[in-house]
Amino acid sequence: MGWDNWHLHRFKLWGKEYGIPYAGGISFADDARRVHLGDFPWRANDKFTYTYDFGDYWLHQVRVEQVLPPTALSAHPVCVSGRRACPPEEVGGPEGYN
Repeated sequence: MGWDNWHLHRFKLWGKEYGIPYAGGISFADDARRVHLGDFPWRANDKFTYTYDFGDYWLHQVRVEQVLPPTALSAHPVCVSGRRACPPEEVGGPEGYN
């Protein structure tokens, strides 16, 4: 994305939230550092959300377009493209990026 990971974030996959817990702050049932996208049985058109910066609330929907068999070159999920440029960090959320 081009952001510097300054803010809290979470992934929501199949009704369950995953994130990185912080002492004295937000907690999650599972630590996102121990769960990998490749751990899930993805099918084409499956979707999940990624929320970054709970104050600015950047909400992204990620859709699986195709599931390829594993190869020696790619041992993990790969993002092959994306639309539009990433907004700058601290721009104020979607409203500040208009």
